[in-house]
Amino acid sequence: MLARLLGVIVLLPALWAGSVVADGGVQYVVEMDVWIDGEQQGTPLVVVEPGKRASVEVGRPAGQRDWRVEVLVQPSASPDADSEGNIWLEMAVYDRSEGELSLLADSLLGVPEGQAGVLSVVESGRPGGAAPDPAESLVHVTVSASRLRPAEQRD
Repeated sequence: MLARLLGVIVLLPALWAGSVVADGGVQYVVEMDVWIDGEQQGTPLVVVEPGKRASVEVGRPAGQRDWRVEVLVQPSASPDADSEGNIWLEMAVYDRSEGELSLLADSLLGVPEGQAGVLSVVESGRPGGAAPDPAESLVHVTVSASRLRPAEQRD
């Protein structure tokens, strides 16, 4: 476990330095906090290019649920594409039951760079108004996205 954590810590600076892909495109870091049926399932981080779907799937021991999150940064997500500075993310959350993936929730989220957005599904009939509590939600994903910037060039 510690080795895996250290691998992530070592990998992130490398991703940051190599953030521009070979074709000159941009990459985004998407960080998530995933809750299903009121229980935190994980905090995945993915690096994704606009227009290319990325997914995180977690298999659990017997008696616990498997889940999958897919994210796609809309191709128009460039610094000049949205005057508000939003990054547009297509999000989908799946649950695996008896070997089959079932869609739990999907949405298009516009999140300001570096700030959090929320995809949340609650039971019908629940009073609206206040922000949903992850522990009381059927599905709750907090997500933030930031554009990776190339390492500073040396003169």
